[in-house]
Amino acid sequence: SSGINAEYGDDVREQPVAIVTLYTAPTCSLCEEVKEELSLLRKTHKFRVESVNISEPGNASWRRLYKYDIPVLHLNGEYLCKHRLNSTLLLERLATAESDAA
Repeated sequence: SSGINAEYGDDVREQPVAIVTLYTAPTCSLCEEVKEELSLLRKTHKFRVESVNISEPGNASWRRLYKYDIPVLHLNGEYLCKHRLNSTLLLERLATAESDAA
């Protein structure tokens, strides 16, 4: 086994997979909508989703920063959007990240 997650396809070893970080909380209904939209986009685009629950004790700095703004999304550590998924912006940034990695 090559250790490559088949979920991302066979070409992942040639470029790093983009990481979308979703800042969320358990009672966030908009966050659930964004998770569903990201799940659909992952069927056609290569990226990994990491969720950060801002209500957990170790995430106090994120809670202070985003408590009134979740869901908040970062792409590869940089702010992308908040409240709703801006899928057009996400796809543009993913394309840029892919071309930069090539």
